[in-house]
Amino acid sequence: MIHSGQLPSDSSDLITRFRFQLSVSTMSNTKHPLNDQQIEQLERNFPAESGVAFSNARNQAVHAGLSVMVSEGDSVFEVFPDGQRKWIKSIAPPSPAKPGQKFTKE
Repeated sequence: MIHSGQLPSDSSDLITRFRFQLSVSTMSNTKHPLNDQQIEQLERNFPAESGVAFSNARNQAVHAGLSVMVSEGDSVFEVFPDGQRKWIKSIAPPSPAKPGQKFTKE
């Protein structure tokens, strides 16, 4: 598990760390590689950890004096370090998803 002191600054780094953790866990014990339950536990943790990583990256950007883009409902806003918000554009509203839900191509 990635702890708050080790959080990556972006989602691609989080995915890399997740894959690394999975491969190290598997390789470090070649006699007993991760079983399905252990892999599922790592996958269950991923959404929460990625949410924390994105929040951390947003906070780092704002503290560095940069603006960030956020989506809320059907709109995208630019949020400035002083709290001001500028509407950028309308987007499709988010699609509801349940944890563990699988999406397939239609």
